[in-house]
Order: sequence, then structure tokens, then C-alpha cells
Amino acid sequence: MFEGLAHLAQDEPSTMYALLAEAIFVEPDLSSVSFRIRPQARFSDGDPVTPADVVHSFSTLSGKEAAPNVQTALAGIARAVAVDARTVRFELREKTRDQLFIAGTMPVFSRKWARAGNSPRSPPSIRSPAGRT
Repeated sequence: MFEGLAHLAQDEPSTMYALLAEAIFVEPDLSSVSFRIRPQARFSDGDPVTPADVVHSFSTLSGKEAAPNVQTALAGIARAVAVDARTVRFELREKTRDQLFIAGTMPVFSRKWARAGNSPRSPPSIRSPAGRT
């Protein structure tokens, strides 16, 4: 099972709440969204979730080896950047609210897990608020 930095509210349209993240910061012009990761956020093996894991997840899921529908969903995000020890920033190519939600709900997996030969080529869901992929 993979979790995102945030999750979509089921009872409030166009709303997401922090999950692995403890705070979400959106630039007023929608050029980027930053997530500060909770210090308690851990993978199943006990390792902490880091911005480097989020960057690696984005690189893998938007790369050539990823499933085409996942590549398409993430195409509106230009890059993910580790800002500091607990913060990751997604710089958006498409400055839309949907891209904020896609960044927030992108599954995050451990770099160590991926190095062990596991592949998240087609994770369970990357969805915009309307459920489009």
C-alpha cells in the first residue's frame, strides 16, 4: 500500500488534507506547492519518509519506465525538489488546482524499497479531484 502526502476529502469538493505531510503551502499564482513532511511519517520498515523519497517517487512515476497513464497524470508537474530535511516542493508546469491535488496524492515509496528491485510502475491511484487520471 502506498500513501500520498495528502488525501482528497470525500465530503468536500476540491479539498485535500495533509496525510504524510503536516502542512501544505501553495504559491498564490499556483506555480508550486510545498509539503512539510510529518516527523512521525514512516514506511512499514520504520524508516522515515524523506523529501528525497518523494523526489525519487516523482522521478520514477514520471519517467520512461512508468505506465503511460501515470506519466500523463504527472505531466503537468515540471519537477520535485527537496527544499530541506522535511520539505518537498513541486514546481508546476500547468498552473491549475488539479495539479496541486495530483502532486499531493501521488504515491510515495521508499528509495530503499525501489533499490531492492520493486517497481511502482502503475500505482493504485493518482487522481484529480474529479477522478480524472
